[in-house]
Amino acid sequence: MKKELFALEETTLKDNDKEILQGFNMHLYEGDVCGIICDSINERDTLLDFFRGDCEVVKGVVRFRHATVKNGSAPQMLGREFSVIEKKSKLLSSLSIMENICIFVDKNNIVRKRKYYELTKKYFRDFGISIQPEKQVALLSEKERVIIELLKAYAENKSVVVLADLTGFLQKNELAEVHHLLLKLQQTGICFILLETLEDIVFSWTNQLLIIKNGKELGCFAPAFVDRQKLYDFLAGKQSGYEKKTEFEQSLEEIEDMDDTVFRMEKVSTKMLQDLTFSVGKGEILKILFANAGDFEGFRRIFMDGSSVVSGTVYLQETVMHCRNIREWRKRGLCYSGEMPHRSMLIQDMTVVDNFMLELAGKVELLWMLPRYRKSVYQYIEDHLGEGMANRRLRNLSPDILQRIQLGKYYLAAPKVLVCEKPFQEVDLHIREATLEMFAKLRSRGITIIALMTNLSDLNLVEGSNLYIRNGSMVDENEIYQILYTEQEQV
Repeated sequence: MKKELFALEETTLKDNDKEILQGFNMHLYEGDVCGIICDSINERDTLLDFFRGDCEVVKGVVRFRHATVKNGSAPQMLGREFSVIEKKSKLLSSLSIMENICIFVDKNNIVRKRKYYELTKKYFRDFGISIQPEKQVALLSEKERVIIELLKAYAENKSVVVLADLTGFLQKNELAEVHHLLLKLQQTGICFILLETLEDIVFSWTNQLLIIKNGKELGCFAPAFVDRQKLYDFLAGKQSGYEKKTEFEQSLEEIEDMDDTVFRMEKVSTKMLQDLTFSVGKGEILKILFANAGDFEGFRRIFMDGSSVVSGTVYLQETVMHCRNIREWRKRGLCYSGEMPHRSMLIQDMTVVDNFMLELAGKVELLWMLPRYRKSVYQYIEDHLGEGMANRRLRNLSPDILQRIQLGKYYLAAPKVLVCEKPFQEVDLHIREATLEMFAKLRSRGITIIALMTNLSDLNLVEGSNLYIRNGSMVDENEIYQILYTEQEQV
């Protein structure tokens, strides 16, 4: 019988003076892999803060190896026993792998490099890792960095390792290698927590699945008995016979006659991409799936650096584009929305109306000085986002409202084309629904959307045409699906 490692019983967690999780229960056992799916991004972030030791325990029981932990001592225990691995690396890039793994093993003597070298080599031999210990961390790939962080957690005798949004920044083939190491580390008794979205979590990795909705756990389930689609419908609020036609589906009918070509590429090549040729019409959605990070970055640079295009022609409507940066693209009628725009592209200390005005100022000079424009924007916000919303500061609003604000800015700015970077990646169900609703509104106004994606599962979240890029070239659907599904099965 497995030994209990960590437990929360009727625990309430507070973040920024607000109770996010109430009466929360969790039980982890040695060698377990527990998948956690949160209904909202606030719940996810609160759990991450808790595992880092940065979240206040208001009430309830925290237990580690059967011993009750005083609420005031929980952060120290979590810092000592838990390791959190996420997109942002915690390794010191200026040091070697050897130094990163072993620097905390012998705190009294940090100069015995030979000892560290031999110890690191032993870890690598034991777990079948072929990376050179002398390699600088700055030179590691994302996959290699995750592997090294896992070995570091093992070297530091961590009891629980939290992997946050792993599928969001690793490719399917890279995940397979990480999973291979994870299986070996499980045998040492380390417990793993996978904090993922419902769409991205790999059920086969886990032996228990914890579902959180409205600040409370729905229950802990065996993954083999969980129907992913039914669970998605429940979390999305569709469990009670939700059959009405969505705004997105309605918008498809409204713009059937919008077939004018708005954006096209003809034999466009960069240092990373070759002979891209495609077109997209007014009010359409084009989803581009990139099989690897290099392909994605190569395409992204077309909009960030005009010099990246070495041959071929880019057209916006019938005008040839030679834009040097995203500001020039914006003036010509193409806007670019970065990854997680509700976090990265809004100014939290400004009001909603001021954020809108800032976006529109790039289209109409001296907009700030024209009261009639501000009044019109104010009224739009009140009508579409709720009474009293225009003068609220963004730091007090929920992530799904922020997403509606960010995409609502483009509705008013009315660009010809909106390029969206990973619109459904690392977002909860509420943000996803908000994004789909706003996409429908944008399309109803004739705005063309180009969605850049790196996850195969994201393609099915929104209607539209698909384009597949692998190793710098366009490939057909059969080839990309065969490759990605094969990789997924290996995971």
